[in-house]
Amino acid sequence: MLNYLFIFYFLLLASLSTAQHQEIQQCEHDNSERNTHYARYANFSAFNQFFLSPDTVTVNTLYDVEIIHILDSKGLKKNDKVRIQFPSLWTEPQDTNSKERNFVSVYTSRFGALSVFDFISKTAYPITGIKTSRTYTSFFTLLDYELFSGDTLIFRYGSKKSGGKGQITSYLSGTDYFYADIQYADGLYSEISKMLVHEIPADPFKIMVFSFSNPTPNLSSPLKIIVTDKYNNPSIGYTGTIGFSNLDGTVELPASYTFQPADSGRKVFYITFKDTLVHRLKVQDENNLSGISNPVLPKNSDKLKIWWGDMHTHSLYSNHGTGMPEQLFYYGKNVTGLDFLVYSEHSYINDSLYAEGIKISNRYNKDNEFITLNGYEWSAPIEHKIVFYKDWNPPIFRDSIVGKLFLSVATNGGSIIAAHPTSSLYYTNWDSHNPDVQHNSEITGLGGSLHEYPNPATPGSSVQEALARNFVFGFVGSSDNHHSRPGKNMSSFSKQSEVGITAVFANELTREKLFESLNIRSNYATTGERILLDFRINNNSMGNMITITGKFPELSGTVHGQDTLGFVDIIKNNVILKSFYPGTRDFQFQLSDTSFSKESYYYLRVLQKNGHRAWSSPVWVSSSSAIHEETAGNCKKCVDIYPNPGERSFFLKCNFSSTELLINLSMYDMIGNIIQQDELKQSTFGMFTEFVSLPALNPGIYLVQLKYLDETITKKLVVID
Repeated sequence: MLNYLFIFYFLLLASLSTAQHQEIQQCEHDNSERNTHYARYANFSAFNQFFLSPDTVTVNTLYDVEIIHILDSKGLKKNDKVRIQFPSLWTEPQDTNSKERNFVSVYTSRFGALSVFDFISKTAYPITGIKTSRTYTSFFTLLDYELFSGDTLIFRYGSKKSGGKGQITSYLSGTDYFYADIQYADGLYSEISKMLVHEIPADPFKIMVFSFSNPTPNLSSPLKIIVTDKYNNPSIGYTGTIGFSNLDGTVELPASYTFQPADSGRKVFYITFKDTLVHRLKVQDENNLSGISNPVLPKNSDKLKIWWGDMHTHSLYSNHGTGMPEQLFYYGKNVTGLDFLVYSEHSYINDSLYAEGIKISNRYNKDNEFITLNGYEWSAPIEHKIVFYKDWNPPIFRDSIVGKLFLSVATNGGSIIAAHPTSSLYYTNWDSHNPDVQHNSEITGLGGSLHEYPNPATPGSSVQEALARNFVFGFVGSSDNHHSRPGKNMSSFSKQSEVGITAVFANELTREKLFESLNIRSNYATTGERILLDFRINNNSMGNMITITGKFPELSGTVHGQDTLGFVDIIKNNVILKSFYPGTRDFQFQLSDTSFSKESYYYLRVLQKNGHRAWSSPVWVSSSSAIHEETAGNCKKCVDIYPNPGERSFFLKCNFSSTELLINLSMYDMIGNIIQQDELKQSTFGMFTEFVSLPALNPGIYLVQLKYLDETITKKLVVID
C-alpha cells in the first residue's frame, strides 16, 4: 500500500510547474538580514516539495491534516530541521496529549511511528511573510538518526484516526497557505514549499440587510443583502431564494430573487423611498433564514445625514493581526456595509508597511460611496490613541511622550481618539487630555467592552471619570478588530458578533465633512446595530457646549431602534436623571430639567431588548448667570495644566469668559525664584490653549501663576525626567 502512495506522489511531483518549484516568498525583514537569509537557500531537486491533504476545509472545524514530503538526495541528518508554517489563526499544535485537539505526530517510511524528531511550536517566527503572533510555525529537529533520499515523511496534525480530536481550523474563510522548508544543520535551506488551502464558510446562518440611514426621498438608493455563516464569513455558495416585505412604512420592494453562485452570498438591490417616515424591511428565504434592516429615515439632500463607520481597525500589518489591508477595506465596504472607516495600524510598524497601507486606503476612498480616513494607533507602553487625518499621506509619530504627540497632531492638523480607555493593559491617563486635538473617546470597543464606568484596575480612566473632571469630548464606537474585519468582533465565540461602530452627522460622505463633524463631536456610538439617535438641549444637538438664558434646559430626543427599546436613560452629571421604558422600536421625549443649577452635562444612553446599546455624545450646559459669577470670583477651574506630572513642556488650558484679555504668566521654583515670565493674549471668547516649552528646566516642583484683571490663579507643576 505504501508503494502505491509513493507512486501517487511521484506523479503529482511530475505535474508541478517549474514556477511552483522555484517560488520563494521573501520575508518582511530588514534588507541585509533578508539577503543573508536567502543566500543560504540551496536549489535541490523537485523532491523537496511538500504536499497538503486535505486542501479544502470548513472554518472552525476539526480535521486530520497531513503534510507529506519525500526527501531528495541530501536526505536528513542529525539536527536538520523541518519547518511548517500554519495559515494565520490556525490554533497551536501540541505533542503532549494525543487525545486532545491539535496533537501532532510524525510518521517516516524508514522508522514508522518511532519518535525520531524533537518538536516545538513557535509564534512570530514565520518561514515567510510578515511576523505576526497569530501564525504558528512547527519546528521538527531530527534526533540522532539519519533519513535518506526517497524516504517519506508524513506530518500528522489532529490524529482523529487514533483517538485524537483533530486539528482546529481558522474561523476565517478564504484562501490561505501552509509553507514548509528544511533548515539544514550546515546552514543551508531548501526551497520553500507553498501549499494552498481553501477555507470554506460554515452553513448559512444569518441575513444582513443594510440601507443608507437617511436616503434622499425619490432618489434610488442601495439595499445591500449579505448572507453569512455564524462566524461572519460571506456564504459564497448560497443559492437560496429571498423575498422582501415592509415592516414599517411602505416602499416598492424588489421582486423575489434566487442567489447565484457568482453572487458569493452578496447582492445589491436599488429601492426608492418616497416619504420621510421611518422604514424597516425584512428579508427571508425559503428556509426561514431572515434579517431585518437598520431603521431608515429618508431626509432631503440639504439635511445632515447619518453615516456609519469603524474608528479603529487593523490588518496583518499590525504584528498580532491577520488579513491584508486589501481584505480589510473590501470587508468593511462590501460585507459589513460601512460608509467609512479609520485605517489605524499600530505606530510601531515600519515605514514601508505604513506607506503601503495608506496607498491601499487611498485607492478605496471614493466620495459619496465609501470613505477611508488615514491614520494610526499611537502605541505607547501604557496609553494607546487613535490618530487620524483627512489627508492622503499623513505623517506617523512614534515618540512615546504624549505631550509631543499632541503637539505633532496639532501641528499637522490631525485628530485624536482615546482608545479603549479602561483597558487593563493600555488605559487612558486623562491627566494628559488635550481638548484641542483629543476630540473623542471610545465608549465601546473590542469584544463588546464598555468604557463608560470606572475599572478598579485602572482608576480614573473611564469616560464618566473624565467627564466629572469637566473634560469635553464626544463618544465613538470601534471594533479594534485585528483580523481585517471592521465592525465585527474578533472572537468567533462572542455572544454579539457586531461591536463598536460610530454614527457621524454630515451632509456629505467625504473625508472633509466626516473629519469636520468628528472634530465638533457631532457623532455617537453603538455596539454595532444602527440605532438612529437624536438628542438635543434647547434645540442644540449632541456634542455642543451651550449657554442658556432661560431658567431650565429643555431636553428632547428621538430614538429609532433596530430592535425593541428596553430603556432610554437621560444621564446628567453621570447620574440617571430620567429613565423611560418604551417597549417599542420608536420613541420620542421632551423634558425640562427643573433641577438644573449653573452647569451640567447630559447624554443619552439606550439599551435594546437584544442587548445592543447606544450613547449620544454629551451636551454641556451653562447658564449665563453661572458664567458671570465665575469670572467675578475664584476661577481656578478655568485653568488646567497637562501633562502634569510631565517633562519640560506642557499645555496651559484657559477658559475665561472674556475677549482681548491679557494674562501675565509667571513661573517660580519652591523657594520663590522666578523661572519664567510671559504675557499671553486671549483673542477669542472661551477656551484657548498655550504650549509652554522650557528645555533647560530641572526636575522638581514649580508654581505657575496667572494674573488677569483682579484675579490671581496659582497651579502646581511637577517636572520629571
